[in-house]
Amino acid sequence: MEKARGRINGWVIALALPVVAIFLAFCVGRYFYHPYYIPSESMMPTFKVDDLILVDTRAGHPPRIGDIVVARLGKSVRIVRIVARGGDRVEVRLGVPFINGVAARQQAAGSVTYTATEGPVTAQRLIEQLPGEQGTHHILDIEQGYSDGDTFAETRVPAGHIFALGDNRDRAADSRFGPETFGLGMAPESDIIGTVAVIYGSPDRSRVWTKPQ
Repeated sequence: MEKARGRINGWVIALALPVVAIFLAFCVGRYFYHPYYIPSESMMPTFKVDDLILVDTRAGHPPRIGDIVVARLGKSVRIVRIVARGGDRVEVRLGVPFINGVAARQQAAGSVTYTATEGPVTAQRLIEQLPGEQGTHHILDIEQGYSDGDTFAETRVPAGHIFALGDNRDRAADSRFGPETFGLGMAPESDIIGTVAVIYGSPDRSRVWTKPQ
């Protein structure tokens, strides 16, 4: 009888351990990874409208050039790409970011058409590498001429702040614009909620569970 009871207890433990492990993983995941929804076209082509993303809220490292982060702006949030950090000199000339006098590399990569609120929009797709960025990413240039954000006078980013841009450069209210015009302005690092880790939902199923670049 005792041996039978011991075998039953062993089976119970064996069955319970995976359940406990899944429960703990769910709790830890919920604590460290927060879901967010992409409501606008400001980060296209990296994110599409209606994409669902998970944001890693652990402070594992200081903000890095090229990181895609979620930052608080009053009661709302902005999803942007870090271009410069505290102490850096940042400037935008004819749509090209300059960091400490060094221009970002931009290379044409064809065109893309997507549906915006006003209808179909065609934009030039560019491969960009920011000074100090480890990899590359894609951006969109919709306005083939001059747009308001194409020029930003050289400014030093305050200590403890970031300068960030949207990847859809002509449709992003980012650090080129102040809060008084609904932009992000120079955001304090303390306002960064976390770094985007993965796309977990998208109208384009091929992009689900991919890490944005």
